[in-house]
Amino acid sequence: CGAEAHLRVAHPDLAVDGARRAAALFGDLGDDAQRGHAFWVEAFAQTRLSNNPASRAAAGMAVALARSSGDEPGLANARSAATAVS
Repeated sequence: CGAEAHLRVAHPDLAVDGARRAAALFGDLGDDAQRGHAFWVEAFAQTRLSNNPASRAAAGMAVALARSSGDEPGLANARSAATAVS
C-alpha cells in the first residue's frame, strides 16, 4: 500500500496519514486482515517518529485484527511491531 511505501522511503509522517486512511477504508469494507496491516504500518511509522504510545496502540489494534481475521503472517508482523516498543 502507499503508506508502506512512504514508510520504506523514510517518510513516516506520510505513512501515518496513509495508514490511517487505509485502516478506515478497510474497516468500511469489513476487511480486518488488511485493516490490521494498515495498523501495523502505522505502528512502525509512529516508532520512527518516536511516538511510542501511538505505536503501542496501533500495534495492539494490528494484533487484535490479525487474530480475529486468522491472518497468521499478519499476526507475526503485528507482534513484531508490538515488541519493538514494549
